[in-house]
Amino acid sequence: MGFLNNLFGKSVETLENEGDIYATQQSWGNAKIKFETALEKLEADAPHKITHLDILAKKIAQCRENLAAEHAANAAELIAARCWADARELLELAGQLTEDPERRREIERLSVETDQGEAQHPEAGIDDDYYSPDPDNFDASNDVAEHDDEQFGALCNTLPDPVQEAYYGYGESFKTGFLALNRGDFETAATALSKALAENPDTGAYIEFELANACLNLGDTTRAEALFVSYLTNYPEALPAYRLLCEIYWESAEFAKADDLLARIPESVSRSVATFLLHGEHLFQRKRLDAAKTFYTDCIHNYGSNPVIVRELAKVCEALGQKQEALGIYTDLIGECTGCGARVEPFLKRKYADLNFDLGNASVKILETYLSLAQEDPANAPEYFLRVSAIYAQTGNDAEARRFTEIAGKIKNSELKN
Repeated sequence: MGFLNNLFGKSVETLENEGDIYATQQSWGNAKIKFETALEKLEADAPHKITHLDILAKKIAQCRENLAAEHAANAAELIAARCWADARELLELAGQLTEDPERRREIERLSVETDQGEAQHPEAGIDDDYYSPDPDNFDASNDVAEHDDEQFGALCNTLPDPVQEAYYGYGESFKTGFLALNRGDFETAATALSKALAENPDTGAYIEFELANACLNLGDTTRAEALFVSYLTNYPEALPAYRLLCEIYWESAEFAKADDLLARIPESVSRSVATFLLHGEHLFQRKRLDAAKTFYTDCIHNYGSNPVIVRELAKVCEALGQKQEALGIYTDLIGECTGCGARVEPFLKRKYADLNFDLGNASVKILETYLSLAQEDPANAPEYFLRVSAIYAQTGNDAEARRFTEIAGKIKNSELKN
């Protein structure tokens, strides 16, 4: 599924960067959609860029794993609340997302716990025969409808309670459109959601948000903008809508509109990390890099260090050509991870290694970092091995330099054959 597919002719790099921002906010669903859109565009425009395709595929896989972890965690809470059917739906969705053997075992364990719990404490009012239809009278359409109900329930279960209640009350047209939107069938989504909005004229504000997303995917930015604006009149604290509206304005260079929009963010959410990121990214999009750096620095000084804000500050420093300062920031972030025993993300390791390499710090430590990255991030292994080769060449070890160049070449040739 591609989100905002080919919207405004966005470049692969722009879409990937937007996905990276969502990922740093742990908004895995939005990040996954951005990466998928970037992958679709790259496959269409430059299918020969095998390494970049692998990078995006790996990022998508990571988002899927994080989504699976969230679904499994929510399922565990539902099991504790004896909501067996809802837990089972989330576990099914998690199982479809993950490829991690350990997570699959955890999902299986939770599934067994669900089955055992339901056997000991069945939910009231459910007849066991309901789940055993007469095969002579079985209707496949009923099975499809039941599956749609399960998928709809699993998607809704990730939403806040008031939103869930509204979504369940909007009727069949909304359910059809919402499921189509999440499947990437945007024509069907727009048609069904438009019908749902007409059916719920007084309570359909949430429908406007979903319909706006469908319109964006279809390239109807005028209608999408109007729907987002209308939605925000009812839910002025809904920061995701501000983000999507800002993206429309950034892509069309309507920066004054983005200024006005950001000025209307309510005081109640004006000091949230998401709001700070919007303001900082707005300055970045306007190429006001010095102002963006000052803004992020002030955020950290006034409200404390936040890893997402700090990463954005490092990004701005890189854009300003201040590589040494950016390196210091990434080094501090890695130190925080190691200090508390957390795993250091390959993204941080690569930034650390690449900036050191660019600054001429081609030490044994950097060489070992690239070798470690080749194991953790195999999609980019050829690039890492070429860096290893360059470091060996700088130290006069021509034999090892040639060896790692050959290794990188063999991997690339293997990728092309596959």
